[in-house]
Amino acid sequence: MYQNLQSLLTTTDRITLVLNNGFERRTLRSAEALKEVGLRAVQVLLLRYDGPENKKSYAKVSRIAKQLVEGNSAYLEVSCNDADSLDPIFRGLDLEHERVVCDISGLSRHVTLTLLTMLYRKRVKFSLIYTEAKEYYPRRKEFRALLRLRDPSEAFEQLTSYEKAEIVYSSKCDVQEIVELPGRIFPNHPVMLIGFLAFKRSRLSCILTQYETNARTLIQSVPVRQDLRWRERALEIINFDLVDENRENIIKVPTLDWTQTYKRLSELYRRNNARYRFNTLLAPIGGKMQTLGAWVFAVNNPDVKVVISTPQRHFSDKYSMGYTATHLICMDSIYNGKDQGVDFG
Repeated sequence: MYQNLQSLLTTTDRITLVLNNGFERRTLRSAEALKEVGLRAVQVLLLRYDGPENKKSYAKVSRIAKQLVEGNSAYLEVSCNDADSLDPIFRGLDLEHERVVCDISGLSRHVTLTLLTMLYRKRVKFSLIYTEAKEYYPRRKEFRALLRLRDPSEAFEQLTSYEKAEIVYSSKCDVQEIVELPGRIFPNHPVMLIGFLAFKRSRLSCILTQYETNARTLIQSVPVRQDLRWRERALEIINFDLVDENRENIIKVPTLDWTQTYKRLSELYRRNNARYRFNTLLAPIGGKMQTLGAWVFAVNNPDVKVVISTPQRHFSDKYSMGYTATHLICMDSIYNGKDQGVDFG
């Protein structure tokens, strides 16, 4: 599923590179890794995040981005709030000889889903870059006391001591419908929500509050890395009430294999003819690779409506720290219907 960045040096495709200046250290690492392998792009598009928390990253990422192309005319900046302005650029690409390579490590779910759908509908060849974080929030040292408690309900009750510093952050989220993935709502059909549990429990709670649902299936992340296995239990503690109410309708999905997310969602959608019995809402607020799998599922099932929730305010110290491996993911197979045994039909 993953490729080495070196493979970009042997492709015959002309590369349009899409970077961003998200404040997490791994976003800068993606740009650094591309420079280290010696990538040269035809053009670089920088999706720019404004705000004081992004200034340092902007200075570093933009400097590297300009070094990956020949001349300033091949470098373009676009606000992340205006991603639609990339549409004419993608529309002008040669579908046979050009490829878009996009770093999604620091992109919001909203921009990621919008951008991928834009590329898909234009049949553009594209690959994705994803850099894993070394540590994800919450960090183990901050959660250790709750993990020692055997009773998850007791741990949940004590969660306020952990959440106190983030009450403003966790309670104020905007629920957004992805315009490019509107689904189809059939009159008199009951509503089924497929939602991913998140470490900010309000991200799912606010969606449940806004939409009246008749059935729910919750997706729980299972970390692949051994050093992050404790996060599976931490996720259950943070979402204890939601988990307790829906124990019979929880599906566990690994974090780093987008094809497994796609496969499990497809199985769920087809089970007992659910695709014909319900209006389906999909809330892909899990990990980034899970979001990718959920997106592939959504574009292959146009009746599914995609909704997300986004915090109104970001606290940069409440996000990931450091970085580990940088992966390249070729997405060409979504156009021919197969990917490592996954049937997209």
